[in-house]
Amino acid sequence: MSSSRSRRSGGIGIALCALPLALAATACVMPSDTRPAAGADASAASVIVVPVSAKATGAFGSLLGGIGSEEDPTALHMVLATTLEAGERVAMTATGQVALSEGNETGPEGLTPEEAPPASTVFPLQERDADNGLPVAPAGEAGRLGALMGACVPVEDPATFVPLNDDPDPTSDSPLFVMPDPLPVGNIPAAALFYVGAGPFEYTAPESCVLFLGVNDAFAPNNSGAYDVTVTRVEAGGV
Repeated sequence: MSSSRSRRSGGIGIALCALPLALAATACVMPSDTRPAAGADASAASVIVVPVSAKATGAFGSLLGGIGSEEDPTALHMVLATTLEAGERVAMTATGQVALSEGNETGPEGLTPEEAPPASTVFPLQERDADNGLPVAPAGEAGRLGALMGACVPVEDPATFVPLNDDPDPTSDSPLFVMPDPLPVGNIPAAALFYVGAGPFEYTAPESCVLFLGVNDAFAPNNSGAYDVTVTRVEAGGV
Protein backbone atom coordinates (compact mmCIF):
# COMPACT_ATOMS: atom_id res chain seq x y z
CA MET A 1 0.00 0.00 0.00
CA SER A 2 1.26 3.49 -0.70
CA SER A 3 0.46 6.06 1.91
CA SER A 4 2.00 9.17 3.40
CA ARG A 5 1.27 11.78 6.01
CA SER A 6 0.70 15.43 5.17
CA ARG A 7 -0.27 18.55 7.12
CA ARG A 8 -3.18 19.22 4.79
CA SER A 9 -6.44 20.23 6.38
CA GLY A 10 -9.70 18.43 5.68
CA GLY A 11 -12.97 20.10 4.75
CA ILE A 12 -16.49 19.77 6.02
CA GLY A 13 -18.99 18.00 3.81
CA ILE A 14 -22.25 16.18 4.04
CA ALA A 15 -22.56 12.76 5.68
CA LEU A 16 -22.59 10.25 2.86
CA CYS A 17 -21.90 6.60 2.31
CA ALA A 18 -20.19 6.40 -1.05
CA LEU A 19 -21.27 4.32 -3.98
CA PRO A 20 -21.46 1.95 -5.80
CA LEU A 21 -25.06 1.77 -4.59
CA ALA A 22 -25.24 -2.02 -4.81
CA LEU A 23 -22.32 -2.24 -2.41
CA ALA A 24 -23.67 0.49 -0.16
CA ALA A 25 -26.93 -1.36 0.20
CA THR A 26 -25.25 -4.55 1.42
CA ALA A 27 -22.00 -3.44 3.02
CA CYS A 28 -22.31 0.07 4.38
CA VAL A 29 -23.07 0.27 8.09
CA MET A 30 -23.61 3.64 9.71
CA PRO A 31 -24.39 4.46 13.34
CA SER A 32 -27.61 6.21 12.30
CA ASP A 33 -30.35 5.34 9.81
CA THR A 34 -29.01 7.87 7.31
CA ARG A 35 -28.43 6.30 3.88
CA PRO A 36 -27.64 7.83 0.49
CA ALA A 37 -30.68 8.67 -1.55
CA ALA A 38 -31.37 6.52 -4.58
CA GLY A 39 -29.24 7.76 -7.44
CA ALA A 40 -26.93 9.79 -5.22
CA ASP A 41 -23.26 9.39 -6.17
CA ALA A 42 -20.70 10.32 -3.53
CA SER A 43 -17.81 8.58 -5.30
CA ALA A 44 -17.10 11.72 -7.35
CA ALA A 45 -17.60 14.22 -4.51
CA SER A 46 -14.45 16.14 -3.59
CA VAL A 47 -15.23 16.08 0.16
CA ILE A 48 -17.37 13.64 2.13
CA VAL A 49 -17.82 13.03 5.85
CA VAL A 50 -18.20 9.42 6.93
CA PRO A 51 -19.39 8.41 10.42
CA VAL A 52 -17.51 5.34 11.69
CA SER A 53 -19.06 3.43 14.58
CA ALA A 54 -16.87 2.25 17.46
CA LYS A 55 -18.18 -1.27 16.75
CA ALA A 56 -16.83 -1.30 13.18
CA THR A 57 -13.87 -3.60 13.90
CA GLY A 58 -14.35 -5.69 10.76
CA ALA A 59 -14.22 -8.80 12.99
CA PHE A 60 -10.42 -8.57 12.92
CA GLY A 61 -8.28 -9.51 15.89
CA SER A 62 -8.12 -12.61 18.05
CA LEU A 63 -11.67 -12.39 19.46
CA LEU A 64 -13.42 -12.19 16.10
CA GLY A 65 -14.58 -8.72 17.03
CA GLY A 66 -16.48 -10.02 20.04
CA ILE A 67 -19.56 -11.12 18.17
CA GLY A 68 -22.34 -12.26 20.50
CA SER A 69 -25.15 -14.62 19.57
CA GLU A 70 -27.75 -11.85 19.91
CA GLU A 71 -25.70 -9.05 18.35
CA ASP A 72 -26.29 -7.98 14.78
CA PRO A 73 -23.06 -9.05 13.02
CA THR A 74 -23.47 -6.23 10.51
CA ALA A 75 -22.59 -3.85 13.36
CA LEU A 76 -19.00 -5.06 12.95
CA HIS A 77 -18.78 -4.30 9.22
CA MET A 78 -16.11 -1.81 8.23
CA VAL A 79 -17.77 1.32 6.88
CA LEU A 80 -17.74 2.04 3.16
CA ALA A 81 -16.24 5.48 2.50
CA THR A 82 -15.68 5.90 -1.24
CA THR A 83 -14.33 4.29 -4.41
CA LEU A 84 -10.87 5.15 -5.72
CA GLU A 85 -9.18 4.69 -9.07
CA ALA A 86 -5.58 3.51 -9.36
CA GLY A 87 -3.25 6.36 -8.39
CA GLU A 88 -6.04 8.48 -6.91
CA ARG A 89 -5.15 10.22 -3.66
CA VAL A 90 -7.31 11.18 -0.68
CA ALA A 91 -6.58 13.05 2.54
CA MET A 92 -8.34 11.94 5.73
CA THR A 93 -8.90 13.74 9.03
CA ALA A 94 -11.02 12.47 11.90
CA THR A 95 -12.69 13.88 14.98
CA GLY A 96 -14.86 12.51 17.77
CA GLN A 97 -14.59 10.21 20.78
CA VAL A 98 -15.42 6.56 21.29
CA ALA A 99 -15.91 4.64 24.54
CA LEU A 100 -14.24 1.26 24.74
CA SER A 101 -14.27 -1.50 27.37
CA GLU A 102 -13.86 -0.62 31.05
CA GLY A 103 -14.86 2.99 30.45
CA ASN A 104 -11.81 3.93 28.41
CA GLU A 105 -12.35 6.76 25.94
CA THR A 106 -10.17 7.77 23.04
CA GLY A 107 -10.03 9.85 19.92
CA PRO A 108 -9.03 8.64 16.44
CA GLU A 109 -5.34 8.38 17.38
CA GLY A 110 -6.17 5.53 19.78
CA LEU A 111 -4.81 4.66 23.22
CA THR A 112 -1.16 3.70 23.65
CA PRO A 113 -0.37 0.48 25.56
CA GLU A 114 0.47 2.68 28.55
CA GLU A 115 -2.94 4.40 28.42
CA ALA A 116 -5.06 1.32 27.66
CA PRO A 117 -5.93 -1.55 30.01
CA PRO A 118 -3.71 -4.64 29.70
CA ALA A 119 -4.60 -6.43 26.49
CA SER A 120 -5.01 -10.20 26.21
CA THR A 121 -6.11 -10.01 22.58
CA VAL A 122 -4.54 -9.26 19.23
CA PHE A 123 -5.80 -6.02 17.70
CA PRO A 124 -6.76 -5.81 14.00
CA LEU A 125 -3.60 -3.91 12.99
CA GLN A 126 -1.50 -6.43 14.91
CA GLU A 127 -3.22 -9.20 12.95
CA ARG A 128 -2.18 -7.28 9.82
CA ASP A 129 1.44 -7.31 10.96
CA ALA A 130 1.27 -11.06 11.60
CA ASP A 131 -0.23 -11.69 8.15
CA ASN A 132 2.54 -9.59 6.60
CA GLY A 133 5.21 -11.63 8.41
CA LEU A 134 6.10 -8.87 10.87
CA PRO A 135 6.53 -9.20 14.65
CA VAL A 136 3.32 -8.59 16.62
CA ALA A 137 4.45 -5.90 19.04
CA PRO A 138 2.32 -3.97 21.55
CA ALA A 139 4.10 -0.70 20.78
CA GLY A 140 3.62 1.49 17.73
CA GLU A 141 0.54 2.32 15.68
CA ALA A 142 -0.66 -1.31 15.50
CA GLY A 143 -1.00 -1.40 19.29
CA ARG A 144 -3.14 1.74 19.57
CA LEU A 145 -6.49 0.57 20.93
CA GLY A 146 -9.49 2.24 19.29
CA ALA A 147 -7.49 3.99 16.57
CA LEU A 148 -9.11 4.77 13.22
CA MET A 149 -7.95 2.33 10.53
CA GLY A 150 -8.68 1.78 6.87
CA ALA A 151 -8.51 -0.78 4.06
CA CYS A 152 -8.84 -0.27 0.32
CA VAL A 153 -9.67 -3.46 -1.55
CA PRO A 154 -10.98 -4.37 -5.02
CA VAL A 155 -14.66 -5.33 -5.10
CA GLU A 156 -15.52 -7.65 -7.98
CA ASP A 157 -19.10 -8.46 -6.93
CA PRO A 158 -20.77 -5.73 -4.81
CA ALA A 159 -23.84 -7.91 -4.22
CA THR A 160 -21.86 -10.55 -2.31
CA PHE A 161 -19.01 -8.48 -0.85
CA VAL A 162 -18.91 -8.48 2.97
CA PRO A 163 -16.60 -5.90 4.64
CA LEU A 164 -15.29 -8.25 7.34
CA ASN A 165 -12.15 -10.30 7.95
CA ASP A 166 -11.70 -12.89 5.20
CA ASP A 167 -9.94 -15.30 7.59
CA PRO A 168 -11.41 -14.90 11.09
CA ASP A 169 -9.89 -16.67 14.09
CA PRO A 170 -12.60 -18.79 15.75
CA THR A 171 -10.62 -19.43 18.94
CA SER A 172 -10.99 -17.61 22.24
CA ASP A 173 -10.46 -18.27 25.93
CA SER A 174 -12.71 -15.40 27.01
CA PRO A 175 -15.84 -16.36 28.96
CA LEU A 176 -17.54 -13.31 27.43
CA PHE A 177 -17.11 -14.59 23.91
CA VAL A 178 -19.98 -16.36 22.15
CA MET A 179 -19.21 -18.05 18.84
CA PRO A 180 -21.74 -17.00 16.20
CA ASP A 181 -23.42 -19.60 14.06
CA PRO A 182 -22.85 -19.44 11.17
CA LEU A 183 -19.40 -17.93 11.42
CA PRO A 184 -19.34 -14.66 9.43
CA VAL A 185 -16.57 -14.64 6.84
CA GLY A 186 -15.86 -11.50 4.84
CA ASN A 187 -13.75 -10.36 1.92
CA ILE A 188 -11.13 -8.01 3.44
CA PRO A 189 -7.67 -9.49 4.12
CA ALA A 190 -5.99 -8.36 7.34
CA ALA A 191 -2.86 -7.56 5.32
CA ALA A 192 -4.78 -4.71 3.63
CA LEU A 193 -5.41 -2.77 6.86
CA PHE A 194 -3.58 0.48 7.56
CA TYR A 195 -3.48 3.03 10.37
CA VAL A 196 -5.21 6.38 9.78
CA GLY A 197 -5.48 8.04 13.22
CA ALA A 198 -6.69 11.62 13.49
CA GLY A 199 -4.70 12.71 10.46
CA PRO A 200 -4.07 14.52 8.30
CA PHE A 201 -3.31 11.22 6.58
CA GLU A 202 -2.93 10.83 2.83
CA TYR A 203 -3.55 7.57 1.01
CA THR A 204 -2.80 6.75 -2.62
CA ALA A 205 -4.73 3.85 -4.15
CA PRO A 206 -2.32 1.31 -5.67
CA GLU A 207 -5.19 -0.03 -7.81
CA SER A 208 -8.90 0.57 -8.29
CA CYS A 209 -10.43 -0.20 -4.91
CA VAL A 210 -13.13 0.62 -2.39
CA LEU A 211 -12.05 2.45 0.76
CA PHE A 212 -13.42 1.12 4.05
CA LEU A 213 -12.89 2.56 7.53
CA GLY A 214 -13.00 0.93 10.96
CA VAL A 215 -11.72 0.86 14.55
CA ASN A 216 -8.64 -0.96 15.87
CA ASP A 217 -10.26 -3.09 18.57
CA ALA A 218 -10.80 -6.83 18.93
CA PHE A 219 -13.84 -6.81 21.21
CA ALA A 220 -16.66 -4.48 20.26
CA PRO A 221 -19.98 -5.36 22.03
CA ASN A 222 -19.54 -2.72 24.73
CA ASN A 223 -18.08 -0.04 22.47
CA SER A 224 -20.07 3.13 21.80
CA GLY A 225 -19.71 6.42 19.96
CA ALA A 226 -18.32 7.17 16.52
CA TYR A 227 -15.67 9.11 14.63
CA ASP A 228 -16.51 11.60 11.88
CA VAL A 229 -13.98 11.11 9.10
CA THR A 230 -13.54 13.79 6.45
CA VAL A 231 -12.28 12.30 3.18
CA THR A 232 -10.95 14.86 0.67
CA ARG A 233 -9.88 13.99 -2.87
CA VAL A 234 -6.45 15.49 -3.47
CA GLU A 235 -5.84 17.24 -6.78
CA ALA A 236 -2.43 17.13 -8.39
CA GLY A 237 -0.40 19.87 -6.74
CA GLY A 238 -2.88 20.48 -3.90
CA VAL A 239 -6.32 19.77 -2.46
